[in-house]
Amino acid sequence: MASASATCQLCGEDLSAKALAQRQAHYDEHFSYEREVPHVHGSRSDGLKAWFTPYVANKGKPETQNIFWYPPQTQSPPRNFSPGLISVLKRALIDSHEKSKTRKAWLCHAQAVHIQGEGFDRTWGCGYRNFLMGCASLMVQTKQPLYFPLLDHPYPPGVRNLQRLIEEAWSAGFDQEGAQQLKRHLLGTGKYIGTGELYVAFTYRGVPSQLVDFDLKDGPDPLLNWVLQYFSDGASVPRATLSVEALRDVVMVTDKMPLVLQHDGHSRTIVGCERCPNGSLNLLVFDPSRHIPAEIRAAGLADWHNGSSRMDHVDTTNDLPRHPTASKVLHEVAHPIRTIKSHHKRKAEDPPMDSSTKKQRADHAHNDADDVAHAYEGGGASAVYPSLDASKVLSVFRLGLNRLKRKNKYQILYFPLTEPLNEEQRWSRRDLTCLKVV
Repeated sequence: MASASATCQLCGEDLSAKALAQRQAHYDEHFSYEREVPHVHGSRSDGLKAWFTPYVANKGKPETQNIFWYPPQTQSPPRNFSPGLISVLKRALIDSHEKSKTRKAWLCHAQAVHIQGEGFDRTWGCGYRNFLMGCASLMVQTKQPLYFPLLDHPYPPGVRNLQRLIEEAWSAGFDQEGAQQLKRHLLGTGKYIGTGELYVAFTYRGVPSQLVDFDLKDGPDPLLNWVLQYFSDGASVPRATLSVEALRDVVMVTDKMPLVLQHDGHSRTIVGCERCPNGSLNLLVFDPSRHIPAEIRAAGLADWHNGSSRMDHVDTTNDLPRHPTASKVLHEVAHPIRTIKSHHKRKAEDPPMDSSTKKQRADHAHNDADDVAHAYEGGGASAVYPSLDASKVLSVFRLGLNRLKRKNKYQILYFPLTEPLNEEQRWSRRDLTCLKVV
C-alpha cells in the first residue's frame, strides 16, 4: 500500500511510481483552470481545504516574481518559459495533415514563447502571464522596433512590475472605473486582472492595442471566423524564410502577433487556428495554466538552440552556446544533476559509481520528466526524441468548439502593429473602448 505522501490528496491516485517532478505535474493538472475538483467523501474533505487556500501573494523576494525572458536572449530560458513551440506545432500540424486530420492551419510568428504560471501566482496569474507572452512577442517583432524600449523601460515586464505599471496608469488618470473596482491597489496582491487591465498597461506605455467583444448567443462561429481572418489575412513570413513544407501552404507561419483571449474566470494566448477536414475550426493556444510535457518542451528548446524558430533578421550565432553531441546529451540524461547545466561535467574528484548506483540514477532520469527536459537546454533533443506523436502535441494546444461553447461572452486583445502612441493619443484612449462582434 502506498504511503500517504505518495498518494494524491485530491483524487487518491497512487503516485509512488512517479518521480517528484511527475507528482508536481500531476497536481498542476488538478489546479488547471476550468478543471472540476473531484468530490471527496468523509473527513478527508476538511483536510483537503488547505490545498485550495490561495497562495500567499507577497511571499518571496519581489525580484523572483518579476522574472522575464524573451528571444533572442542567449541565456537558457527559465523552466516555465518554453520557446520554439511554434516550430513544434508546425511539424505536428503537417503530420496531422498527412494523416487527413488537418486541412490547413495558420500560426503566429515563430518566436512566440509559452510562459507557465509559478507557485506564487498559480491560482490568479493567467492575465499576468498572458501579458508576458504578449511582451515577449512584441519585443522581437521588427515592424515597430520602438515598441521594445517602451516595454523595457523604465522597468521590464514582470508579474509584480505589471501590477506596478497598472497602478501608475490609474494614478495618471487611466481607466478610473477599473481602478475603483480593484480598489486602486494591485502591487503585492493576488488580484485577478483581465484583458481590460492589459489594454491599460499597453496603452499607458504607448503600445497600440484594441479590445474586441464577442457575444456568442448562437455559438462560437463569429469568434472562430474572426481569429481565422486575423491570422490568414495576408501577413506572412517572406518566402525565403519558409521551409519546403510551409511552401505547400498547408501550415502558414505568419508574422502576426498572438492574441489574448479572455472569458469569465480565465484567459489564454491564441497562437493560431486549425481548419479540420469537416470544415470546423480549432483555436491553438498557449495556456499559462497548462504544463508543457517534457518531450514537447525539449523539442522546442532544440529548435530554439538550432535557430529554426528565430526570425531571419536575428543573427546571434556567435553568441549561442555550443551544442553538445548526441552522446553528451544522452550522458546527461542518464546521469542527471538536480540543476543540470548545458555543459555540466562530473568533477574529477567525484567518487566512482557502482553498477547499482548507476542503475538508480538512470531509472530516476527516465522517470523525472523535468530533469530530462532541462538536460535538453543544451540542444540535441531530437537525438533522444526523433519524433513526437502529432495528436499528443496538438492535444496540448487545441481549444475546440465544444470547450468554447461553455461560455458565450469572450473578449480578445490584439495588436495592430501601428506606430507607437504619442501623448495625445495615449490620453484619448485612457478609457476602455471595445469593438463589438455578435
